[in-house]
Amino acid sequence: MEKTNKSLLAATLVAGTLVAGTNINNVKADTVPANDNNKTTEANTPVANNKQTAQANVDTAKKNQAKAQENLNQAKSDLDGATNDVNGATSDVNQAQSDLDKAQANKAEATPENIDKTKTDIANQEQAVSDANKAVTDAQNNVTDKQNNVDKATSDVNAAQDVVNNAQSKADDAKKVLDGTNAQEIKDQAAATKAQVAVDEIDVQSKQNSVNNAQTAVNKAQSDVNNAKSTLDKAQQALVDAQDKANKTQQALNDAKTQRDNASQKVNSITDKLNSINTITLPDGYVNENQGINTDVADKGLEINSYKHSKEDENISVDPLNMTAEQQRELSIWIAGLLNPIHEQFGYANRDIVTDDSLKYAKIVADNYWNKFDHDRAALDKAADFVGGTPFSAESISLGYIPTTITNMDVIKQGIYETIVDMLFDDAHSNWGHAAQLIGLDQANLGDYKDSWFGFAISKAGIIHLENYVPYNTDNSTRYPISNNISDLQTQLANAQSDLQTKQAAFETATSNNTNAQNTLAGAKTNAQNASQDLTTKQATLDKANTNLNNAQQALKAA
Repeated sequence: MEKTNKSLLAATLVAGTLVAGTNINNVKADTVPANDNNKTTEANTPVANNKQTAQANVDTAKKNQAKAQENLNQAKSDLDGATNDVNGATSDVNQAQSDLDKAQANKAEATPENIDKTKTDIANQEQAVSDANKAVTDAQNNVTDKQNNVDKATSDVNAAQDVVNNAQSKADDAKKVLDGTNAQEIKDQAAATKAQVAVDEIDVQSKQNSVNNAQTAVNKAQSDVNNAKSTLDKAQQALVDAQDKANKTQQALNDAKTQRDNASQKVNSITDKLNSINTITLPDGYVNENQGINTDVADKGLEINSYKHSKEDENISVDPLNMTAEQQRELSIWIAGLLNPIHEQFGYANRDIVTDDSLKYAKIVADNYWNKFDHDRAALDKAADFVGGTPFSAESISLGYIPTTITNMDVIKQGIYETIVDMLFDDAHSNWGHAAQLIGLDQANLGDYKDSWFGFAISKAGIIHLENYVPYNTDNSTRYPISNNISDLQTQLANAQSDLQTKQAAFETATSNNTNAQNTLAGAKTNAQNASQDLTTKQATLDKANTNLNNAQQALKAA
């Protein structure tokens, strides 16, 4: 029988400081305050010592002055002697000049004898004058040297006198201190000194106070830094602990979600199976009293039976002309599950069974089927030879119920379901021969064997083959269970739903725990950030305090 091709296309999409310490060297100015009431003996007072020193200086200066005066006196004596020599030589010069003048005067009275005598006298006188002039020059030079000695000696005397005067002044000052005549001046100087010492002492003390205050500030800042660092360490450890706990609760949540989703998927899968369990309901009166077909009510079966789609099957890709062995086996078992309840309703003992041999039997028929829509005796004989011969065999085929291109398992099952429904309730044109095979009537008429080997296959032209047979030889191949029991699925669904509730409760607990852990983590991050910022601020304060301390120490040192 032929039927227009139907296709249903549905796609689902399953879907984280080093602190410098400063050593403070306390600077202390040891001072002895001036006290007018302090009294000491002259032997050990600074004033007495100054007097003795000044007197010694005076004595030394006087000795030096006496020596210089002695040198001066000697120089003056030498100068007087030289002056006398000059005077004597000058007198000799004058006398010689006088003699020369006389000789020249006698020249007018010159006679040869007088002339010679006069010449001799003149020569003698000229020599005498020359000698006298030289003696004058030498004496004058000697006078000059002696004058220089006098000048130097005078300078030495004057310098010695200055030393004497200076030493005497100091001696006088020291004497005034001893006899009290300069007491007020000394007192004023002492007061000034005392005042200056007091001023200096106040300035030093002020600088020391500044150093002390700066040191106190450094100590406090250091303590604050230490506390801030401790707080930061604790905050960072708390952050590490919070992160670790958050990671664990997140993992626990992920695991709980996976288990919940798996349980939910299982519930959905079982529910889908329950909702998509396809059964074929026989209309009332379809089975007549002779356990045959009441064709008068058969057409009602077309109205009350419709295919239930499966989302799970929609996700399974199938190439109808090149099905896998697993897909052929699944569809064969599924068809047997549809037909066996009908066998039971008709009261027949035979049930369709699926084995590895029955699957190979159907595939041999389909693979060797000729290229026309009719039963192929040669292909059937080849399949029968494979199982060792058959005392009974039956075949129903259909065309146009499934696509010949790649589709999904749900579309294939829908085509097969509609093929079977049409064969059961709209088969008058074939004299109900397809129905007789599917309900087990053919086999019942031949002895009602307990088992009816069943296999499903699709030939190259897209023809559906439904094969039943009974082999002569024992089938030792694998036999697959046929189950279409709704109660089993309902039990599985109840268990899956209970498991889902448990997994959902665990998921909610994990969600709550994770939310708390994430909140704690966020708080820990904030605390760590605040602690880090506080440490930075405290460190800056400490650095500034150390700078202030260093400046104060330098000021104290200068003071």
